Amino acid sequence: RQGVKYEIRVGLSKINEWNASTTTWDDVTGSDLTGTTDDPIDIATPLLSGARIAVITNYIDNPRKYTGSGNTADLGGSPPKAKFALEYGSYLVLAYVNDGSVRQMRVQWCDTGDSETWSGGNSGSKDLVEDGEDITGMAQYDNYVAIHKETAIYLGYLISTSNIFKTCFFKESLYFSC
Repeated sequence: RQGVKYEIRVGLSKINEWNASTTTWDDVTGSDLTGTTDDPIDIATPLLSGARIAVITNYIDNPRKYTGSGNTADLGGSPPKAKFALEYGSYLVLAYVNDGSVRQMRVQWCDTGDSETWSGGNSGSKDLVEDGEDITGMAQYDNYVAIHKETAIYLGYLISTSNIFKTCFFKESLYFSC
């Protein structure tokens, strides 16, 4: 963050930062996480106020942010709980979300450069329903966001319209649709 590197580790209930001067892990959790071994943890490093932060999600607790000082806190702007998080350009992208309703086929993104704005601006969402399957993962490949499903892959990329993202759908390497 702003030229300083932080080493953090995330467990089922705690988030720690490495303290090189005392050679110990310091607790920066704030309030404990409540996930179990069945709840995957995902970490992304999006922008907030022009600087990178760490965003931790486990689908059970609200997404948490760590700015490099003090404890973690809930990410502002009421983002949904999510299984998967990815920093993509100047966006934080969340997938397999729960915004009060489980939306296992939804991808949602924040406003440009502001990971704490989830309504208004360029924030938005897309339900990837063509194949009827749940999202199983997400990664960035070159200039694309790849949304993984059991038998399909969706590729998302930035466009210069108010839609922000366009997605293309690939099924079992035989079907393509944009």
